[in-house]
Formats: sequence, C-alpha cells, structure tokens
Amino acid sequence: MKIQLIASSSCKIIKSLCTHRYTPHQLYCTENNIASKPPWNILFFGSDKFALETLQLLNENRINNEHQLVKNIEVVATQRTDIRKYAVEKKLKVHDWPVTVNAGQYDVGVLVSFGHLIPAALINSFPYGILNVHASLLPRWRGPAPIVHTILNNDKYTGVTIMKIKPKHFDTGEILLQKKIAVPEKVTYPYLHDVLAKEGASLLVDSLKDLPNLIKQDLKPDLEVTQAKKIKESFGNLNWNDTCENIYTVYRTLLSLKPVYTKLNGLKVYLFDMIDPTLTKDHIQKEKFEALPVGTVRWAKQGNVLLVKCKDGLVGFKGIQVKKKSLPSVFYGLYLKGKDHVAFDSDS
Repeated sequence: MKIQLIASSSCKIIKSLCTHRYTPHQLYCTENNIASKPPWNILFFGSDKFALETLQLLNENRINNEHQLVKNIEVVATQRTDIRKYAVEKKLKVHDWPVTVNAGQYDVGVLVSFGHLIPAALINSFPYGILNVHASLLPRWRGPAPIVHTILNNDKYTGVTIMKIKPKHFDTGEILLQKKIAVPEKVTYPYLHDVLAKEGASLLVDSLKDLPNLIKQDLKPDLEVTQAKKIKESFGNLNWNDTCENIYTVYRTLLSLKPVYTKLNGLKVYLFDMIDPTLTKDHIQKEKFEALPVGTVRWAKQGNVLLVKCKDGLVGFKGIQVKKKSLPSVFYGLYLKGKDHVAFDSDS
C-alpha cells in the first residue's frame, strides 16, 4: 500500500492512496497537534437520560482540577432533548446536528444513545476516533433496545461496553472495555436503565485515563451476536393465554417506556401498577374463575385490585385507564357491576 504525506502549516496528514479506511494514526502524525495525555478536548453526542449520566460525569470531571481528564467539552444535540437542556443550563457550547468538525479540532468524540449514524469524514476528524457507551456486553444485544431485550430474555448477566464507532453501521466497532453486571431477579426497566447508565458513564471516564494505548485494543468476547431491535407498540398488547410470569416479564420490560394494554369490546384499556404474580397467581378468588375463559376480569375489593385470568392463574393491576386513568373500583362501577363476568377481548 502506498502512502502520501500531505503537509500543511498546522499538521501533516497521511493519506492512503488505496480504498482502506483511514485510522487516527493515518490521519494525524504531528505530535504538536495531538494531545498524548489528558486532559482531553471532547465533543459529546447524545440525546436522552441514559446519555445524560455520562455527560454529567464528564462535565463534573472538567470542573475537578485535582483529577482532571476533561479540558473542554462541547455538545452535539437535536432540539428538545435531555442533553441539550442540560448543556444549556451548564453553559456548555451546543452544536446542532448535523455538525461539521475540522480535523484535530477535538481530541476525541464521545457518543451515547445518539440515534444517528456518524459519517466516516466526521469520525476521521478526531485523532482518537469516537467512543461509544453501549448498554450490553457486545456483541450480545447489538441495536437500539439492549435493555429491553436483556429483561425480555431473562438474561442473568448484562453489562456495558466502550467501543470505537464505525461508519454505516451501529455497534460494530472495536471493543475497548467491558464490565459485566449481574441482572437482579424480576428487575424492571427503570432500575436496570439507571444502573447501566451509571456504570457506562464511569467506565467511559476510566477509558480516558490511558486513551492512546486503549484505542489500540480490540477485545473479542466469546458471545453470540444477537440483535436488539426496537420494539413495536403492539408488543405491549397482553396475551391472556400466556403464563403469569411471562405477562409480568412484558410489564417489567416496558415499565416507564409505554403502558401495557388489552381491549374490552374493541376499546383499548391500559393497565398500570402490576402486582408480583407470586402474590396473585393463587388468589383466594381463583376458584371463581375456574369455569371462565382466559381474560376474565374481576374486582377484588380487598386491596382494590383488578384480577385477570390467564393461562396458569391470576394477575393483578392496581391502575387502569379506559378514557382516563382511574382506580379499579371505578372500573368496576362502570363496566363490571351487576354482570356475571366480563372478559377482555380474546385476541389480546
């Protein structure tokens, strides 16, 4: 492979004359323009609350003069996001997406839950590339919804990954660091989201301590490649022919993302505040459901709970919304009172 040195007043750039992708060392070769140790000049890409944990920790480090890894941080964000709001509040410089970056303008990029593919020209403008925080042990659960699929598949372990991003594809770059984390039994989405956000932020900051050597790594975890595709709204449509535990898994997976629901005579009914099925599966009222179809719903006055029959027992909910959110007792008065039994639609 031939190379050509292109000199300028500010830096020298090694330009490959073949079609091989550029690496940071091909693009930058003058020690004068590349920081070799912290603190770093960072451009941050992010959008949501998961990303916010990392941005906050980086900004706190910037302010901390004793163990400073971050010299300066600027932010790329779309409108009306948690990241943009925080950046404005903390008076960090904000760039709209798409953004243009001059070669060597920043030492490294950090991308967390951004949702946009980054073009090669932009990646190559950073001497140390762009680091990504991903909420799984890649290559397991590669894609936009790793936490959802971790819970849905009852994984015993998950973790966080620091990787270098590549153009054209999500979550396919070199893996630099990983941390394995045990998944608590019956974990909910909000809890696991917050744990992984904190662990990912901490691991990203650790990665900045020896960045020049770290980016040379490419771990090869012995894990099956699995895809974490974005879930559709219909995923929350509960199937009363399923088991109590499986219904509870769907609820835990979607908690804080979107409510689970069913239908009553074609009318969508949202269900909230599900009770652990170990407390309702063999409820005292179970015998009253035995001859009735799955989906049958009754109100339990004690505890003010709606009980619904499924494949192997009863599940319970303490909140419900037909036209507006209300208590089970209100639903009973409107839809159940005076009737032998009522069942949610069988195609739910």
